[in-house]
Amino acid sequence: MRLRAWHVLFGVLLVAHILSWRADFFYPFSDLYWLVMSVALICFILGYWPGAWLFLKVGGGCLLRGFTKLRLSSQRGHRVFLAMFWLFFLLGLLDRFLMFGPGFFLPDTVMQYRISMTMEDGENIIKGLSLGNFFLFMMPSYLIAYRNRFNVFNIVLIVAAVVFNIYLSSARSVLFVSALSAFYFWILPQRINFAAIIRIGVVVSILFFGFELIGIVVGKSSSELGFVVYAAAPLHAFDALLSGQSALDGYLLSFSPIHSILTIFFNFIPPISLPNIFTPLPTNVYTLFGVYYVDYGVFGLFVMMFFIGVLSGVLQGGCQIPDQGLFRAWSAINMTVLTLSVFYDYYTTSGVIWMSIILSPFFFAHCGSDDHKEKLSRPQMPSMIK
Repeated sequence: MRLRAWHVLFGVLLVAHILSWRADFFYPFSDLYWLVMSVALICFILGYWPGAWLFLKVGGGCLLRGFTKLRLSSQRGHRVFLAMFWLFFLLGLLDRFLMFGPGFFLPDTVMQYRISMTMEDGENIIKGLSLGNFFLFMMPSYLIAYRNRFNVFNIVLIVAAVVFNIYLSSARSVLFVSALSAFYFWILPQRINFAAIIRIGVVVSILFFGFELIGIVVGKSSSELGFVVYAAAPLHAFDALLSGQSALDGYLLSFSPIHSILTIFFNFIPPISLPNIFTPLPTNVYTLFGVYYVDYGVFGLFVMMFFIGVLSGVLQGGCQIPDQGLFRAWSAINMTVLTLSVFYDYYTTSGVIWMSIILSPFFFAHCGSDDHKEKLSRPQMPSMIK
C-alpha cells in the first residue's frame, strides 16, 4: 500500500476527533456539524476520483506537464537554490541583529520578537524577507531530492541552519510545514510496510518533540492538553461558526497573503487578530472548512472541497510517474496542507504555500523518482499526463 492524499485528510480528521472525545471537556458536536462535514468529505472524494479522472481525460494532464518546461538547468538550479537559501538565512540573522542586538537568539528575545510580530503589528527592518521562505521551508525536501549533490559537512551545516531558523521564528507552523513537506516527499515513492511505519514513528516523535520545545521557547503550554487544543479545538470552533455563534464576515480569510494589496484598491482594513470562539476553550482558528465557510458559505465550502479533491487526485497520479519529481513535490505540499487542514487552511492563507507551488517547477522538475518504477494503480492516468 502507498500513502494517498485521502488517507492523510481522513486520517488527521479521525485523530483530531478521537483527541476531542478523549479530552472530554469540549462542547458536543451539533447535528449540523456532522451533516456539513460529511457532505464536504463526500465532495472531496467525488473530486478525488471521478473529478480527477475527468480533468485528465479532457487534457488537463498536458497543462500540468507544461510546468515541467519551466525548470532551470540542473547545475544552474542547484546553484540558485543554495545561493537563495544562504542569502535569506543570513539576511534573517542580520535583521534580528539590527532589531535586538547580539542577543537576538536568546529565548526571551525570541519571545519578544514573536509578540512584536503577532500582537503588536511589528515589521522587519529588512523588507521582503518572507520572499525567501520557499528556500528555507523547502530545503529539507531539496536535500532528499538531490542528496547525491551534498557531502556530509554540507548536510550538517544546512540542517543546523534550518533548525536555527525554525527556532528563531518560534512558530510551530514553520516546523510542521517544513518537516511535513519533506516527510511526504520522502515517503511518496515507498510502500507502507513495517520498516516504513518505524521510520514514520520516528518522524512523528521528532515533530512532537519540536512542538513541545517551541512551546517552551514561546511560553505556551507544553502539556498534553496544549497539543489537544491545537488539534481538536478548531473543529469545535467550526461547529460554533455553523451555529452562528460568531460573525467573521468581511475578513476575507482566503486572501490573507494579499490583504496589503487589497488595501491599495479597496476600502479594506486587514484584521490584526481574529476573534476568539469558545469551545469552551478560546480559539481563533477554524480549520480549512471554517475558512471557506466564512468566505463562501456552506455551498461554496462544498465546491472548494471538490476542487481540492480534484487537485489531490491529479497530483496523486502524476507524482507516481517515473522521473516526475515536480508532481512529487507538489503532492508533498498538497499532503502537508491536508495534514494541517484540521488546524487551519494553508492553501489560500499562507504565502509560502503559494510560493512553493509557483517556484517548485524551477527546482524540482529535474529530480526523478527512480526508486519508484511501478505503474499507477489506475494505468490510464500516466498516458493522459504525458
